[in-house]
Amino acid sequence: MNICCPLLFSSKNSKRNFYEIVSITVGDIGPKMAYNSTDNGFLAFDHYRIPRLNMLMKYARVAADGTYTRPPHAKVGYSTMVFVRAHMIRHQAMYASYAVTTAIRYSVIRRQGEIKPNCGEVKILDYQTQQYRLLPQLAR
Repeated sequence: MNICCPLLFSSKNSKRNFYEIVSITVGDIGPKMAYNSTDNGFLAFDHYRIPRLNMLMKYARVAADGTYTRPPHAKVGYSTMVFVRAHMIRHQAMYASYAVTTAIRYSVIRRQGEIKPNCGEVKILDYQTQQYRLLPQLAR
């Protein structure tokens, strides 16, 4: 049976000793580029039947005889993934704005180097390269 969208279900460990069942493989995909606070894992079943009572069948359904019914719209299963990706992009923009704000505040306070003798050190933000790097990011 080929399933073309992610399915949700809940499955329990052995009721007798609460150890993993041998025909179920559980794993983690490992480190990611970002959003490490969210665990992404996988669950594989090898000749193991999940009781229909434990399946969450809002969109895709499995009948009592084992026939699989696809969701009415194929892209329904991807709505959560698209929502999470949009959420991540919004948060990345917010975090980038925090970083630019911090860098500009630091550049205004920090003084370094003497351009003219006996005039004291200048703010880092007075340097053209610092302005070139930070001000376009602030304008976004």
